[in-house]
Amino acid sequence: MYIGLPGHEEEAGHPLDEAVINRLRLPRGFYDAVRLALRPGTTILITQSRVGTSGGEPLTVMDAVVPQP
Repeated sequence: MYIGLPGHEEEAGHPLDEAVINRLRLPRGFYDAVRLALRPGTTILITQSRVGTSGGEPLTVMDAVVPQP
């Protein structure tokens, strides 16, 4: 599902079409690691934008918050 980001608010809530999904290419090791971490309710954000300020620096892009009943 698309989320509304600045400049793309009109995309919010629209489902991803199969053509978009088929363009995704992930390194096998990354895919396997993410797949093992997935649980119901997991959210994964995929973006074409850079994450972080410069390349080569460690950056945590996965985090978890366990919901409290």
